[in-house]
Amino acid sequence: MKLSIPNSVVKRMSDPITEPNHPLVWVTKWVDFSSKYGLGFQLCNNVVGVHFNDNTKMIDSVVESQVKYITKPPNANDGETKEMVVIYELANFPAEMKKKITLYKHFKKFFLANKPSMSKDEKTINTEFLQ
Repeated sequence: MKLSIPNSVVKRMSDPITEPNHPLVWVTKWVDFSSKYGLGFQLCNNVVGVHFNDNTKMIDSVVESQVKYITKPPNANDGETKEMVVIYELANFPAEMKKKITLYKHFKKFFLANKPSMSKDEKTINTEFLQ
């Protein structure tokens, strides 16, 4: 199954009123393990991330040997929405991050082994994984 995005939709989605300095990205694949761990996803630019059940997130860093961990600051109140980003080295991280980094690595390995194919105009994406 292929999902085509018409040019009119691409224009509306990339309207400069919404996010003028950010490239258009979308989720190309996801794996739902929310009954145990969380939701893994891959974006159209091959960035892989995980949204864990405790509302923390982990996503690829620009540097391949690092990962970004997004969480609430330790002194945040329950109602606050501010988040902080902590960058960890994949080869050297605190012991309390072992489970999450291991899960992130499993998701990343899965997504890299099952890359979607893009058309020449990059507006059509193969979504066979949805079937």
